[in-house]
Amino acid sequence: MSLIVLSGDILFSRGVEALASMNEQDNEQLCIIDIESFSSLREVKYRILNELTTDYRLLFIKGRDMLSKVLSPLVSIPRWASVTEYSRHISEGKGYTLEQALTVVTNYRELRTLTALEIRAVCALRGQNSIPAVSPFLHCSTKAAYQRVTTIARKMNLGYGTQFQYFLHREYTLEELQRIDYVQRIPVS
Repeated sequence: MSLIVLSGDILFSRGVEALASMNEQDNEQLCIIDIESFSSLREVKYRILNELTTDYRLLFIKGRDMLSKVLSPLVSIPRWASVTEYSRHISEGKGYTLEQALTVVTNYRELRTLTALEIRAVCALRGQNSIPAVSPFLHCSTKAAYQRVTTIARKMNLGYGTQFQYFLHREYTLEELQRIDYVQRIPVS
């Protein structure tokens, strides 16, 4: 078994390596990704593209951070799970292919789950730094602006608008969001 553990936590990495060595299966390539160790979707995508080949099966480990919530569709097992549960997931062969994982990460990184109007709201939110200041740009009331931001947050698997604001400031620059908005406006022929 070829194993790669992408984690910043050395104790976690050593523990998972020990579990994997007990559950060795021939000709299997496994990558265990600790989402909590990454600071952005860009970093997750970069590490997956540069360190893995298409033969790897990917197991994503959920943490308690915001990025784990965004990538919750990929999560195989929570970080606080028991040793038995980790062993079961490693031995059963569950997980994602490289293509499946990259598709999900790219969709969230490029905000493909959002409509063009929602992306404009995101650009306004990133530029204004507060939800009430966004309402004039959206031509709506403050309450409607809060509702739109909450809807966007839920589409990104986050609980509420302020959590989405924090994610937005960690993940994107204003220029990146404007480029995403511009790409969304280009008609497909």
